[in-house]
Amino acid sequence: MAGLRVRRVDFLRRRLTVAEAATEVAGRIEYGTPKTHQQRTVPRSAELVEPLARRRTNW
Repeated sequence: MAGLRVRRVDFLRRRLTVAEAATEVAGRIEYGTPKTHQQRTVPRSAELVEPLARRRTNW
């Protein structure tokens, strides 16, 4: 979840775009490409997306 960005969440279609990964290196979070080095979109359930939608006003 550290790599999740609000701009990568399609709240209406309940889909997440995986475009970067977050990895801990020597106690720091490093951002880079996913393992496949390709962006992908994955469907998510309402149980996950709805709490994110409520919380996005705080981001």
